[in-house]
Amino acid sequence: MAHGVKEGLVDHPANWPGANTVTALLESRSLQGLWFDRSREWAARQRRERYHHLRFATKETIELEPLPCWAHYSAERLRSTVSALIAGILADYLPKPEGSRDLEDTLAALLDHHPHERPEKLKRSPAPWFHCATKAARKDLIEAYGWFLAAYQKSAEKLRTGNLSVAFPEGSFPPPLPFVGDALFCAPT
Repeated sequence: MAHGVKEGLVDHPANWPGANTVTALLESRSLQGLWFDRSREWAARQRRERYHHLRFATKETIELEPLPCWAHYSAERLRSTVSALIAGILADYLPKPEGSRDLEDTLAALLDHHPHERPEKLKRSPAPWFHCATKAARKDLIEAYGWFLAAYQKSAEKLRTGNLSVAFPEGSFPPPLPFVGDALFCAPT
C-alpha cells in the first residue's frame, strides 16, 4: 500500500493512478472494471475489421477477500486495520523531505510516460541474491543460504545412497523418490 507514497509520487495510497485496492478495502466494497479480450481484438485486426475500443470489453467485478491472517476479522475490524496501516504509511513517508518536487508535478510527469516506454540504457548488472536494507543483512542471508544449501546437498546425497528416511531442511523441496511400479503390472524382463 505504500507504493507511490514512499517514492513521493502521491500523498495518499488511494491517490495512486494505477490499479489499487485501497478505497475498496476502506469501504468494504467490490472493485469494478473492464476486461479487454486482446485475443478477439487481435483477430479482428487480422481480419482488418474496424471496431470501437470497447467492443471486446466486458464488465468485471472483483470481490476482495481478507488475507488469511485476517480471515477471522469482522468487516469493521478489517477496515480499521487497513486504516491503521495507511496511517502508519503516512506517518513514515509524509511530510516529504525539504527540497523534493511538488506531488502534482511529479504525478503529472509520471502520467506523461507511456506504459510501454523503455529506458534508453538498461542496467546490465546481475540481480542481487537478496534485496536488503544493509550490506550486513545481505551478508547474513547469503551465509544462511549457504548453510541451507549444504544441508540440502547432504540430505540429497543420503537419499541417493538409499536412505529413504532422510530429513531435508525446512522449506526445501526434496527431490522425488524413484518410481516403483506395481509388481502385478510390471512386465517380466
